[in-house]
Amino acid sequence: MVSTNTMDDVEKQRNHPLHLLNSDTPGIPLTTNLLTGVENYTIWSRSVLLNLRAKSKIGFVKGTCKKSDYSSDLEEQWEKCNAFVLSWIVHSVSKDLMNGIMYASNAATVWADLKERFDKVDGSRGYQLHREICTIAQGTSSVSAYFTSLRLLWAEFDALIAPPSCGCPNSREYVGHLEYTRLYAFLMELNESYNQARSQILIMIPLPSVKKAYSMIMADESQKIIAGSYSGGDMGESSSTALYASKGKGHVNEHQLANSYGAKNAGNAGMTHAYMNEPSIAALYAGKPAFYN
Repeated sequence: MVSTNTMDDVEKQRNHPLHLLNSDTPGIPLTTNLLTGVENYTIWSRSVLLNLRAKSKIGFVKGTCKKSDYSSDLEEQWEKCNAFVLSWIVHSVSKDLMNGIMYASNAATVWADLKERFDKVDGSRGYQLHREICTIAQGTSSVSAYFTSLRLLWAEFDALIAPPSCGCPNSREYVGHLEYTRLYAFLMELNESYNQARSQILIMIPLPSVKKAYSMIMADESQKIIAGSYSGGDMGESSSTALYASKGKGHVNEHQLANSYGAKNAGNAGMTHAYMNEPSIAALYAGKPAFYN
């Protein structure tokens, strides 16, 4: 059926498939995760479709927005939008795949071709993802990097094997069970330095969501960083404080002074000991008030 919309109507409707925003640029990729092949087609296609939907251009790849649906005065505008979508797709694939679609003229045809070539969902990819989820550990990564890696794996796994979402009691029970499983997976492979925080989370009733647990672990990590910054400060501060606090209580002998100085320079203990025995030290404090003697 031919649309009766005019160009003025299109310009007035920001959600119209043929409307282009001033910010729309043909040379910008739709996703930073460029398509490389079967291994990342699922997550790539979802990312591209989300961006096209946000731009009201998903019909150009689904084949539901056809040039024949519009009157002759809108055909050129359709061609322009189709060229935009084609350019976005071209810049969203790897260089190895770019040449194969560079000369295509229809976005829907290109999308169908890519789907046919790379949408090969089978048990092997699901198995690989599940194995990565079960074996990933924090190791030398930060908590945030570790959790981000886990979430990406979970997202792709859900895209391949979507959990039920009907809202029925069985569906809600399954989703709750899945949430607990992922909470345990996240906590299980944290480094041993988070044992105490992990134990505190596991005794909570009810157990928190995995996102809440992540926030709690991050709070614990922040406390560790703050505590580490204090403990890594001037190691001789307490000794120096004790030294000068004793000014009003009596005197500090040479041995106490050497110990205090050596505490501030623990890394050079041997050098400090030799230096403190030099005659210049005695000369330095000669004639000072009684508490230096």
